[in-house]
Amino acid sequence: EKGLLSPLQLPLRGNIVSISANTSDCYGVTDTGEIIHSKDGAEWSVFDFNEFYKGYYKKCIFTKILITDNRIAVTGKYADGLPVLMFSVQGNVWVERNLDYTDENGMPNSLTAIPSDIIYDYSRDEFLLGCSRGNLISIPSCSHCNKLFVYTNQDITCLSGNENTLIMAGENYFIKTIPASNQSIQI
Repeated sequence: EKGLLSPLQLPLRGNIVSISANTSDCYGVTDTGEIIHSKDGAEWSVFDFNEFYKGYYKKCIFTKILITDNRIAVTGKYADGLPVLMFSVQGNVWVERNLDYTDENGMPNSLTAIPSDIIYDYSRDEFLLGCSRGNLISIPSCSHCNKLFVYTNQDITCLSGNENTLIMAGENYFIKTIPASNQSIQI
């Protein structure tokens, strides 16, 4: 009957750990590297990222998915424990995004903290990843301009915000609000 929801059993090996939707698509990810997609909530496709990219990318364990107006982003970690961020335009071809950054001493470095949440800041055209060990990394369109901020020694587990404020929360009652009074995140 129209308007009634009914449960669906998808042929998944893993547990769905995140979903995200825009006005035309809904995507989800599992903790075993599957990406699910639906345009109507009734018919779903399952894309096994690890099987499809076997031998090309290392095995992934996804933690979060986010769909924006023109990109889909998935975060998580590789089986070896290193963090991963992948982008796609339509969900069928995925490209790894570099998680390198320049530290406060001007030295090149790579993110080792694991992302647990991701949001997109439309006004700055950048993704923000909340990670373990209090790390927050900004991922702008320039792949050489990533910036890392460390706010606490607790894991950041969720992010929210708008054009005026970023809110992050995490373990042991950690919460921090950052006003967007200038053009970059400030500690």
